[in-house]
Amino acid sequence: MALNDIMFNLNRWHEEKMAGVKAIGLNIAAKAEKEAKIKAPWQPVGKPKRPSKFTGHARDSLEGNAFWESPTSFKITLGSDIEYMVYLELAMDRKYAILEKTLNSLRGEAWRNIKLIMDK
Repeated sequence: MALNDIMFNLNRWHEEKMAGVKAIGLNIAAKAEKEAKIKAPWQPVGKPKRPSKFTGHARDSLEGNAFWESPTSFKITLGSDIEYMVYLELAMDRKYAILEKTLNSLRGEAWRNIKLIMDK
């Protein structure tokens, strides 16, 4: 086997692993987004069974994503672009926090699946 063949196969192996990790990351990010939207503890004051304009907006703004930050760093994110998300996450002893809790609940699944890809 020529050096060119070895390099071609090594590059193909690397690309397959990166694509597999990204697919797993996107799947986990979608699960995190869905789970956070369902389990978010935010309720409007005085009407706990009917979401307000603000809590609905907070839920709708949640977004999961996954991407290669660099050739050696992959990120799965869950966040929002609304200004008061920081308050929901950090105020009142983190009573309304959902982002970190949701991602942490899926961490084991992500690592197991990434290990399966890497072991192939």
